[in-house]
Amino acid sequence: MAGLDGTFRGSCVVCSTGTDTGIGWRGPREWAIAGLRVVGVPEAAAKNLVTEPPGVTPDSTAGEVTVMVRLCTPCADKSDTGMKPGLVPNVPLYSPLR
Repeated sequence: MAGLDGTFRGSCVVCSTGTDTGIGWRGPREWAIAGLRVVGVPEAAAKNLVTEPPGVTPDSTAGEVTVMVRLCTPCADKSDTGMKPGLVPNVPLYSPLR
């Protein structure tokens, strides 16, 4: 449900419930898209979130991005990935193993 201002700002990227927790990914765009997919974001929406602002910060390393989204704990738990959201603004950033 949208907030009083008519937006979903501050809502979980999966279920749209208001939340003060979030998660992030740092690495190639494909890594961020995969991360969004495993927590339950549909493919088209995941691609849009990674290729269009807000929430995407290009890093100094060519081809890498930092994507941070709101994610509630119940949705993170449903993903069965072991990824845990943190309180905004201290969200954990997951990077691919190198």
